[in-house]
Amino acid sequence: MTTIPGINELSACVILAEIGCDMGRFPTGAVAASILTAAYHMLKNGTLYQDLGPDHFDKRAQAKQVHRLIDRLRNLGVAVQITPVEAAA
Repeated sequence: MTTIPGINELSACVILAEIGCDMGRFPTGAVAASILTAAYHMLKNGTLYQDLGPDHFDKRAQAKQVHRLIDRLRNLGVAVQITPVEAAA
């Protein structure tokens, strides 16, 4: 871990103490990579962890998500017509 820019030996020890050495407890390597990426940015920027919420990426790129899902449905042979739902008052 100390080969990651911004992670010194002490930081690496703290991270390993928090998450442990056994990465088998994580469902995929992607989960472990996400945790390490978050830890890297927190250490680099000197910030605390802030949960962005489960729909963070959906909100961030909503139009892109809509087009991706439309394309996916069309590839499955489904005709798609989009009608935006009016926002609740």
